[in-house]
Amino acid sequence: MTDSMKEELRKAPFVAVMLDETTDISNVAQMSYVLRYVTDDGIKERFFKYEDVTEDKRAEAIATRLLEFLRESGCIDKVVAQCYDGAAVMASGLNGVQAKVKETIPQALFIHCYAHILNLVLSNGASKIRECKVFFSHLSGLATFFSRSAKRTKLLDDICQHRLPRAAPTRWCFHSCLVCTVAEKTRELREVFEHIVDHHTEFDDETVHCSDGYITLLTSFDFSFWLKTFHAIFSYSDVVFEIH
Repeated sequence: MTDSMKEELRKAPFVAVMLDETTDISNVAQMSYVLRYVTDDGIKERFFKYEDVTEDKRAEAIATRLLEFLRESGCIDKVVAQCYDGAAVMASGLNGVQAKVKETIPQALFIHCYAHILNLVLSNGASKIRECKVFFSHLSGLATFFSRSAKRTKLLDDICQHRLPRAAPTRWCFHSCLVCTVAEKTRELREVFEHIVDHHTEFDDETVHCSDGYITLLTSFDFSFWLKTFHAIFSYSDVVFEIH
């Protein structure tokens, strides 16, 4: 597959490179390399590899790895754009990866990831509204409640038959998944918490206390209002994320 993609690269006149880093479940920092280019069949966006960058995530080290990857791929002279998120180590015009890459490839314009910009706009906008911030803090707490206990998770699987995705501060689409799940499984979630309260002798005090609070939360007007509101909003914003 890699050889086939390199053959496509050989024929492509221009190339854009996209990098993103995330820490996996084993706490390894993985850098993903994606190249975007035009062929006779249209625009291609190809994932090439993951690379462990746990030991050194400085801009200079990442830029060196990237330039080496581009040379190995035989397309360093064709790169006209580089796309990352807004983290300083990547986006800084002085010492970020984009600046280091431009020293070798002056024509490689830096483009901030559009999906990440949308994430930041929505996240920062909602965080300025008291009611929204309170709503999402409760929502994140719901997901955390189950993730901290295997016994709670098993009960969720048995009754709700659907786990709650965890939210991330700068990944608004994760909030969308959580909102949709809670909106669609509200009745089942109440059954989970009512089961815990009804069988309180089988659970620790913290679990019972939190469950009693979540029953009140799920039946409150404010929480239900914001849940329905954002469920409707995300039906539109998710389409924009797919486009980006």
